[in-house]
Amino acid sequence: MIPEIYVLMQEQLTMNRPKGHHLTLKERGNIEVYFNHDGYSRRKIAELIGVSPQTINNEIKRGLVTNKQLVNGKEKFYEIYVAELAEERLGSRRCCGPCQGFRALSV
Repeated sequence: MIPEIYVLMQEQLTMNRPKGHHLTLKERGNIEVYFNHDGYSRRKIAELIGVSPQTINNEIKRGLVTNKQLVNGKEKFYEIYVAELAEERLGSRRCCGPCQGFRALSV
């Protein structure tokens, strides 16, 4: 009975997405929960969200933060994914109009 429930939940979480669109903040929030709290692999997260595993790799790399914690007098470093930071870093790379990289030369 439990495997049937799990498959049903998994089907509800998997969304069909059009190609070429950025992840939404809600999807980034899901990545944050799956990666930080649930400990899912990047491939499993990609499967749940309905995107390519490489998209998840790029997204986690974009929003990864290294934290430091003292445990028994020793420094322990660990990495977490922060959805808002990933959104901010992506927004700083976007331009506000058509790409101005190449312009036609008038002769």
